[in-house]
Amino acid sequence: MIPLKIVQEREPEESLIYPLVEFYRFNDYRRYRSVDTTAGKRYLKGMLQEILTGDDTRSWFAYAGDSLVGLAVVTHLVWDSNYFGLPMASLTVIVIDDEPCRNFEIADKLLSKALPDALCQKHQHLTVRVDTEETGLIHALEKHGFRLMDTLATYAYHRGKSKLPEMPPNYDVCKYSPEDYDAVLDIAKTSYKDYPNRFTLDPNIPRDRAQSFYTEWAKNCCNGKMAEEILVAKRKGRTVGFLAYRSNQALLRHTGIRLMGSGLAGFYPIRVNAYYDLILEGIRLNPGLSGDFETHLWNTTFINFFSQLDFHYVRAKHSFHRWLGS
Repeated sequence: MIPLKIVQEREPEESLIYPLVEFYRFNDYRRYRSVDTTAGKRYLKGMLQEILTGDDTRSWFAYAGDSLVGLAVVTHLVWDSNYFGLPMASLTVIVIDDEPCRNFEIADKLLSKALPDALCQKHQHLTVRVDTEETGLIHALEKHGFRLMDTLATYAYHRGKSKLPEMPPNYDVCKYSPEDYDAVLDIAKTSYKDYPNRFTLDPNIPRDRAQSFYTEWAKNCCNGKMAEEILVAKRKGRTVGFLAYRSNQALLRHTGIRLMGSGLAGFYPIRVNAYYDLILEGIRLNPGLSGDFETHLWNTTFINFFSQLDFHYVRAKHSFHRWLGS
């Protein structure tokens, strides 16, 4: 077996990144009917270039001989650090060896370099999202003290291939207006009260900030920062649910493919079925587009919704956190 060498550098030559793009088995779009293999690789290449050349990043590369077989990148998270009041960063790890034991070895050696450096850079909190099939990397993260916080499952709607049910609407769905602002924030606060997610489950995250996270997200949707469009569901003139969404900006930048999704939904407790009408109206307003929707793996209500709408499961990712603070 060729010995590994871990090198810290800004960015290797583009030709050396080629194996990571070409042979990485866990590309986010590998199961999408609306994103072909070439586009998926173009997306991954573009994302790697963005990460590696971004501000406040530090990178480590694993070489087996002259071949690049893995990388780890730590990126400072400006918004998260300001919102939660902690120096926070994200970790990106890509390993291309298919053998789980070798995968573990490469990830282990990368983390052995990246984590001490992150501590020296005064980061207190690290987040990494990992495909649930990346067993070797998951074991390496566990060895280095990362803790599983949640798992998100993604379901995709494919225009022309998903068979949407024909069902009469139960709610009046219309586009958001500023008059709905207070209702949307109240719905977000109510529907996500005590909702378990990676922030509320992390004892190192300030509780008040974790619990108000979705309300802050809803505010950013209403002001246009986190959503291109918001739909509201009404019953007898009262706003009882909302769906905010936008196209996947990274996929659009690197492939020209537009997918709707990347959003936030909320409902008063007895109005969860408004999600059907909101999704169907969102699809009607975006003819010709496909889309994807995420939910926590334990959220069987939403998973059943997606199944009934003939959305297809495409991936699941674990969120791991590592506390570096005192």
